[in-house]
Amino acid sequence: MELKKNLTQTQSLKLMSQLQQSMHLLQLSSNELDSLVDDEIQRNPLLEKVDTSFDERFSFDANRNVYARQFRDDPTDDAVAGIVYEPDFYQNLHNQVCECCKDERQAELLHILIESLDDKGYLKYSIDDIVEEYPLHWRLEKKELENALDLLQQFDPPGIGARTLPESLLLQLKRHYLPQEVAICATEIIKNHLDLLSRVNVESSLQKVVRYNLNVIGKALRFIRTLKPYPCSGLGGANDTVYVRPDVRVYKRDRHWFVQSEPHLRPHVVINNTYEQAVSLDTNTVWKQKLADAKNFIHNLQWRENTILRVSRFIVEKQQDFFEFGNSALVPLKLSDVADELEISISTISRSTSQKYMICPQGLFELKYFFSTNVGSNDENEDGMSNKAVKEHIAEWIAGENKDKPLSDDDIKDKLALVGIKIARRTIAKYREALGIPSIHHRRKNYESSK
Repeated sequence: MELKKNLTQTQSLKLMSQLQQSMHLLQLSSNELDSLVDDEIQRNPLLEKVDTSFDERFSFDANRNVYARQFRDDPTDDAVAGIVYEPDFYQNLHNQVCECCKDERQAELLHILIESLDDKGYLKYSIDDIVEEYPLHWRLEKKELENALDLLQQFDPPGIGARTLPESLLLQLKRHYLPQEVAICATEIIKNHLDLLSRVNVESSLQKVVRYNLNVIGKALRFIRTLKPYPCSGLGGANDTVYVRPDVRVYKRDRHWFVQSEPHLRPHVVINNTYEQAVSLDTNTVWKQKLADAKNFIHNLQWRENTILRVSRFIVEKQQDFFEFGNSALVPLKLSDVADELEISISTISRSTSQKYMICPQGLFELKYFFSTNVGSNDENEDGMSNKAVKEHIAEWIAGENKDKPLSDDDIKDKLALVGIKIARRTIAKYREALGIPSIHHRRKNYESSK
């Protein structure tokens, strides 16, 4: 072995720091941008937020079909001001430990197990993995962790701390009083025959493998369907609640739809005039650099706002019918269409539509919601229909179908063909399943049982 100096020539692409910052700002949501702006102001004393004396709001006037501008003086008069804090399920479980457990060692083990749960309430790791993961000086033992897990599984909500779906369902079953025969039947189904529940004639299939009549099986099935596959569904984790603020707003004027930015799309950040004058007279290069950084940051915030506005305007221009008639009028639109028209890279379009929201009379939508593929045309230059519009038609037709003669996938295929959209039956089945709509056989059975 010996040390040598070698000279090699390589090519690499490096983004300027200003360009890196602009790309980073563009991909942030409004809430994330607020946090980053606060951090930047803390880091650079030359920056400051403008203290606005009022907050601009808009309300929709249904009579004139326009948005009326409103002003309010009280910054606390907000929709989220009335939201009451509610602890997440992890905190609730920790609180139950404090309420019911007097033994300090057992309490420590319970807290460890709670932190090992996933957001559905299941134990993410095996007991052996938890023992190996924690430091040796904690002296965790498998047996005492198993005992602590038995205790945790008695906490609320029922089914918490399970390692598998059957175990969770059985824990929930224990919390209910059922006739003995029904309880035993439900236990056997959960332990050994959950895979049969997806079959069309589930009662007949179960009767072949369990020793109970159809009446008992039916009662057991009805009870099982009331159980939660995920113990903590609906309770939420610590970071589940995200408040979304619209970045742009769509309004109608003279029979045409337009878009404007919301006030918080670009935070009101400026350079402190007093500090800027002092730095201009100073020769300290550190402060000169901070002034340059501050100007670049404000420029990048402006560029972010302009880019999102340009993309939003293009979307609104192309999707005018959507704002009049809803999802069924969505036209196919791709990121490359916007990129070609605005002469912006596709990656920039992707960043400017992700986690950016548009509010309109139809509701609140992420910008990327308006992008969809062309369905029903083999030639991309021919007019087709957005896949989201096709789904909307399928949902509407099935919602209004004749219950005595439900629509099959082939029937829907024929109805789409009448409006010039030719797609395969299996594609229709895929869209129907994505909408959570049962097949014709299940729908017919549900209609008959409801009579």
